[in-house]
Amino acid sequence: MFSIGKNIVEGALNTTGDLAGSVINAGSNIAGQISNIGGQKIKGKVILMRSNVLDFTEFHSSLLDNFTELLGGGVSLQLISATQT
Repeated sequence: MFSIGKNIVEGALNTTGDLAGSVINAGSNIAGQISNIGGQKIKGKVILMRSNVLDFTEFHSSLLDNFTELLGGGVSLQLISATQT
């Protein structure tokens, strides 16, 4: 019985890790594409924060956020300001 729970948790951790890796890769791809537009750089600040649990418009996202938070991955990225240099 415990091995079933262990397999579920290991599968969830693998899925969460794959999802986080995909998000990071997508972010670096987007950053690379943005930096190549017109040869100009964008300078900005990024803060790490917990996703909003009270946002009922994204019900599935909040469920995924709560699940990943249980696994120790409750962090999201948000660009808060940017300047063009």
